[in-house]
Amino acid sequence: MKIERKTFNAADFKATDAAQGIAEMIVSVFGNVDGGNEIIMPGFFAESIASRRTADGRPKAKGVFCHDWESPIAKTLDARELYAGDPMLPPHLKELGGLWVKGQFNLDTQRGREAFSDLQFGTMDEFSIGYGVTQDKWNAKTGVRELIKGDWYEWSPVLVGMNSATALISTKSAQLKAAVPFKATDKAPEDEAWSAPALKDFTDKAWGVLTDAEKKGIMGHFAYTTNMPPESYGDMKLPHHRPSDMMVVWNGVAAGAARMNQMKDIPAADMKAIASHMAGHYKQFEKDIPQSMQDMMKAATKAADFNTVRATAQAQEDLGDLRWELQGALRESVGSILSDDNLDTPTKLAMIRTSIAQYGEALINWAGQALALAASGIDVELDGLADGEHKGQTLVEHSQTALAAGRDVVSRYKALAAELTKEGRAISQARLDRMAALRDAMRAMADDMDAMMAEANPPPAKGLGTMALDQRLALHKRRLVTLAWIN
Repeated sequence: MKIERKTFNAADFKATDAAQGIAEMIVSVFGNVDGGNEIIMPGFFAESIASRRTADGRPKAKGVFCHDWESPIAKTLDARELYAGDPMLPPHLKELGGLWVKGQFNLDTQRGREAFSDLQFGTMDEFSIGYGVTQDKWNAKTGVRELIKGDWYEWSPVLVGMNSATALISTKSAQLKAAVPFKATDKAPEDEAWSAPALKDFTDKAWGVLTDAEKKGIMGHFAYTTNMPPESYGDMKLPHHRPSDMMVVWNGVAAGAARMNQMKDIPAADMKAIASHMAGHYKQFEKDIPQSMQDMMKAATKAADFNTVRATAQAQEDLGDLRWELQGALRESVGSILSDDNLDTPTKLAMIRTSIAQYGEALINWAGQALALAASGIDVELDGLADGEHKGQTLVEHSQTALAAGRDVVSRYKALAAELTKEGRAISQARLDRMAALRDAMRAMADDMDAMMAEANPPPAKGLGTMALDQRLALHKRRLVTLAWIN
């Protein structure tokens, strides 16, 4: 699970027993959009407060200094959600609500005494919370991510936030973890030796001066990062690509797979993604996927609706600059719902209906943007709606991949025909029918290209932008069906 953080104004800190280091504070606010375009909803902390308890019954969340888990400063005596109108809320939060905490600072330690004193004096004037999101929703109308349920781990006094005007600040965590998306790069010779690369193998620069694009490029050589974005070279784990040209090295893959079983404290969802990444390379080298890796990929699936999958994919977009695919999110959503053994059939059907409705709304929004661009004379590429293995490819790259696949199919049929002829056997009618269907599909694809080229004439060629969007969608659909059949 990713650990996230948000920062809030600490003006509501109140020392109720200074001698014992006991204080009450509001460490999170409900119902207000923060600088990260997110909103914590009432009820977000309730289940975590109830379930995560110490042996003596206290909330388990700790007070730490500036999110440094190596520097605990306080224990939580009590915590509860205060909803709008609660008399315990300070006047400026009466209409919002928030998370109330009663904590006891450890005055027997220097860091505990200093943190308590800094809060009283006003040097530390904001709080930040550390949490993991277990349920959220992307509000298509407002464009805001709504945090619905989560696991609360810690609260922390901090120096600086981002949004003093709203007293609701979002800071992304140094503990955000993520699996790096799989990418099928070229293969190095299978017997190539492997040793883990150092930063100097990628660049002569120090990590701190690299651009985000440079850091992402280096991160693509690994399977996992303990911080997102990586704050240091050491944050990235399981390298297996050659630094010079990104070729995947089999011995690096094998070494990474061996280390996976030693990786601790990684959320199951991340381990599943890491295993899928490494399994992709096993398939590239035509190797049997280890049973332990298969078990990781078969981890229990939790149902997720379309917007949840979409929000996750958007968050991961920076990992590999992948294009967003609406159909991909719908397939993943429906698949997760069908695979969740904890749901009965009526619930699954209801969730699938919801996902399809969300998909339709997203598709309509996309079409609106496409129409606006087309009206301004800008050609609209429709490859984002396609199926298949072209995720992350440009339209040109996708076309080249499809053409290569078509040629490969034809070559296989030719080889088959030659083999049958050599053996003195005739081609079966079923195969002849399939070959005829392939021929017709290719002719249909050629007809589509002729139609598009004719539409673009007379010179100068105007491209697809001159066609009505519905015509272009229809043409694109025919191409997709043809390419999918060929593949």
